[in-house]
Amino acid sequence: MNRGAVNVGADPLAGASAAGATVSPRARRAVPIRLALAAVLLLVLWAYTPPAEPPWRVCGFHWLTGRPCPLCGLTRAMFALAKGHWGEAIGFNVLSPLGLVMLFGLFWDGPVRGRLWTGGIAGFAAYGVVRIFIAGA
Repeated sequence: MNRGAVNVGADPLAGASAAGATVSPRARRAVPIRLALAAVLLLVLWAYTPPAEPPWRVCGFHWLTGRPCPLCGLTRAMFALAKGHWGEAIGFNVLSPLGLVMLFGLFWDGPVRGRLWTGGIAGFAAYGVVRIFIAGA
């Protein structure tokens, strides 16, 4: 074991694996900071309400093609999910719950975050194909 490191076993907040990885005290102290930042993000998402239909679209893909990209509507959906408006969020973007989990996964440390993001990006890519070419909506 490394000197100064703490064996935390399967502690998910510290990002250790079930194999009993060691985590430095510095990483251990970062856990409350990450939780506080996640709470602040959730509070901001809950407190602000963007317009249901933005005055202009910032999506370059939508400007060029007139079709929504896989991420179109995701910002408004994040704000709706923070308020508990799941139906409204799904209407903005079907994969918005996955996007919310991926967003808060950024505050998590460990191999689960990498797998979550890999799977999430693949999911959004597949959704993009369906949304752009098959459904066209």
